[in-house]
This record gives sequence, C-alpha cells and structure tokens, in this order.
Amino acid sequence: MKRSSLLIPIVFLLAGCAKPARPQAEIDRSLKALATALESWKANEPPAKLKAPPEPIEFGEDLRKTFELESFKVGNILEIDPKYIQVKAALTLKDKKGKTEDREVVYQIELGSPIRVIHDPYF
Repeated sequence: MKRSSLLIPIVFLLAGCAKPARPQAEIDRSLKALATALESWKANEPPAKLKAPPEPIEFGEDLRKTFELESFKVGNILEIDPKYIQVKAALTLKDKKGKTEDREVVYQIELGSPIRVIHDPYF
C-alpha cells in the first residue's frame, strides 16, 4: 500500500513536467500574429497590409466579408502540434445593419513565411 501511495504524487509530478510540442518562442510568435491579424481587421485595414515585412501574415478571414470586428479577445490554446497551434478567440462582430453579436471561434496558426492564420470553420 505504501508503494501505490508514493506512486500517485510521482505520476502527477511527471505529468507537470511535460513540455509543449513547440518552443515557447514559437507559441508567443503565433499568438502575436493572431493578435496582429485581428487588430488589422478591427482597424479595417486591407488584407494586403499584413503581408508586408518584417513578419508577413496571411489572414484569409471569411467572416470579414460580412462583418466588421468591433472587439476581440485571444483566448486559450487548444492544441499544439508540429503543423499548427490552435487558439480560441472571442469576437464581437457587427453586421451591415449595425447589429452586434458575440462569437467564439478557433484559429489555426501555421508558422512559416508568411505566417498563416486560418479560421477553423468546424468551431
């Protein structure tokens, strides 16, 4: 019995030591790219402006065609894998009639040149 009671804290300790699949610098770069893309949409800047150096971003937001972005909040990271980092965001959108709505969406950020910020339509 003593053996199993010692095993439980060790398992929790090891689980807490797990490292993410990506370095923290890449995670930070992804979150910054998402915030930059959303700020650009909020300011109603043309998408081509994001493609300028030093950190070009490709942001093909489908909601941009029918909504203005009033505000946003970058939320939790849902998944980190070698291909992308998946992040939840809360958006306040305004349609062409002036009606606002809140929406939770998920973006997949693929690091590269340019960084690709993609709205995941399944969330």
